[in-house]
Amino acid sequence: MGDLYSFADLERYCSQKESISKVKRGKNADMRTKILKILVVVLFAVLIVEAVIYVVIIPCTASVQVRFAGLTQYAPEDIIKVCGLNVRQTWINFDTGALASKLNRIHLFESVQVEKSFPDQIIITVSERKTAAIAITEINGQSVAVQIDKTGYVYRLDGNIPA
Repeated sequence: MGDLYSFADLERYCSQKESISKVKRGKNADMRTKILKILVVVLFAVLIVEAVIYVVIIPCTASVQVRFAGLTQYAPEDIIKVCGLNVRQTWINFDTGALASKLNRIHLFESVQVEKSFPDQIIITVSERKTAAIAITEINGQSVAVQIDKTGYVYRLDGNIPA
């Protein structure tokens, strides 16, 4: 009987050892799951922070970058100076309508289109007037050369950009 009793003890001991190892494996799996969940939450938080920086902070703090399209006869710096454009203004506060009306008042352009391009660019697309004829007219008792475009619009020729 003594041998049978020790065999029963061995069986009980082995089953306890197996159950302990199962518990340890279960705890390890739970720990891995918790670590994985924490890692996913941290990566998601980093993604949210990057999105906020890219969508909110950059447009609110970065100065605009002005790009011209269709400008061939005049330098971009001259146009910026004539229309009084503040290039240190932030993208989110930039008023494209006001700039378009200022550029339309210059009379050098047939059409002007001002667009915001995310995250910090302002794209100004112009269609310059093309001279069809040059005429001499008298203004305030002085003879002045003027340019006339293909539609008959008369604009002054003084060598530079008229103010």
